[in-house]
Amino acid sequence: MNRENSRTRRSVAAFALAVSAVVVGVLGCQAIADIPEVTYSALCNDYCDLEFKACPGLVGQYEDPRTCLEACSAIDASASGSRLTVGHTVSCRIKNLQDAIKLQHASSDLQQACARGGPNDRVEIYWGLRPDPGADANGPG
Repeated sequence: MNRENSRTRRSVAAFALAVSAVVVGVLGCQAIADIPEVTYSALCNDYCDLEFKACPGLVGQYEDPRTCLEACSAIDASASGSRLTVGHTVSCRIKNLQDAIKLQHASSDLQQACARGGPNDRVEIYWGLRPDPGADANGPG
């Protein structure tokens, strides 16, 4: 009887250890590494969904959804969250992407609409998403 009791305790301990390992593996890495949970606005999620739907393949403006979401966040911040459909705003880009959906069969017009719906040089340079080609690489003189 003592042997059976010992075997049961070992089985319960092994099960508890396995469950603990799974919980730590799933939840523990984020807490241990202090990795913040990244979330994006609903506006940016909508924008990027529309970008990849309206402008697939070669006319696409972003390499992947995460790059799109990060650029959108920068664009939105530079426009102070404005919802105007003109100027350098996410809403303006959404309007251009909605136009691009209507142009799916006119490739040159589609390319132009997708370019208008994508990021622009000024925002990308300001937020450090790409280097400023006009900046002196050697620094101030």
